[in-house]
Amino acid sequence: MRRLEGRRAVVTGGGSGIGRASAIRFASEGASVLVVGRSGNTEETAATIRREGGIASALITDAAVEENVAAMVGRCVSEFGGLEIFFAISASPGRTRRCLNRR
Repeated sequence: MRRLEGRRAVVTGGGSGIGRASAIRFASEGASVLVVGRSGNTEETAATIRREGGIASALITDAAVEENVAAMVGRCVSEFGGLEIFFAISASPGRTRRCLNRR
């Protein structure tokens, strides 16, 4: 079953681990995937997806930089025609910020 047919996705951390597995799974379900990561294994993931008949591109960049996030969205929209899924699974050790202020 191809539950993501026609959908466009960005997957950060796509060069290895959970990000790589997720990018490959999204593509197998029919999504066009922009695989994002900080090293050359990002391109390897995109190449694997293409070899298996999927649609994928790679973008080597740091997803922890706000300006790069805008570039990811722009690239996905310009290359694939839209964006429905943004799967952020990358890690940035030592670069955490508090998301919620709890009282």
